[in-house]
Amino acid sequence: MKGLFASPAKTGTRLSPDERRLALIDATLRCIIKEGHAGLSVRKVCQEAGVSAGLLTHHFSGKEELLTEAYRYLTKDIYTRINQSLAHASDPSALNKLRLFIDVSFRRPVLDKDYLMIWLVFWGLSKQKPAIAVLRNEVNNKVIMTLENLMAETVKELAIEGINIRLAATGLSALMDGLWLEWSLNPSNFSPDEAAKICQCWVDALVNNCLKRLA
Repeated sequence: MKGLFASPAKTGTRLSPDERRLALIDATLRCIIKEGHAGLSVRKVCQEAGVSAGLLTHHFSGKEELLTEAYRYLTKDIYTRINQSLAHASDPSALNKLRLFIDVSFRRPVLDKDYLMIWLVFWGLSKQKPAIAVLRNEVNNKVIMTLENLMAETVKELAIEGINIRLAATGLSALMDGLWLEWSLNPSNFSPDEAAKICQCWVDALVNNCLKRLA
């Protein structure tokens, strides 16, 4: 992820407002990686970024806005990467794109210990911070909508029936979330490739069972 592991800016470095905002967001993410929820303090973020607390409040209204924008930046970056992979798929079929969505989701930077540490912190914060909760729901709905579209196109291409696309997309999204969470807690249980295979088998079962009912 661009900027996520960047070195903190040197004190006194002149940056544009947008560059400074991004530097503070990067510093926030690095603090979370280093100390988890304990790293979410204005003092620690400013120390990591090499700036004064006054400079932070010049770019953000406070800690709440900084956290929300850090989460927004994180999700925008990762789903931009996924969508770029889908746009450049060698096989443009809907089923292949659905499989590609799964595979990309279980490769770095999506499946990365540091990255998942940040996700876990923000998931926890969504229970405490309304702005984070709203954004998390937006992100989750975006993922499910993407899966719904890919599944709808797959159903049309293969001319199959009997799939509740909304529930299928919700189920696959939940399966992927569960595997991300389990891998982040104990990566020795299975490899990223195995996690992707579990989801691919789920897709195979869904499609093949529907096709069998039509035979």
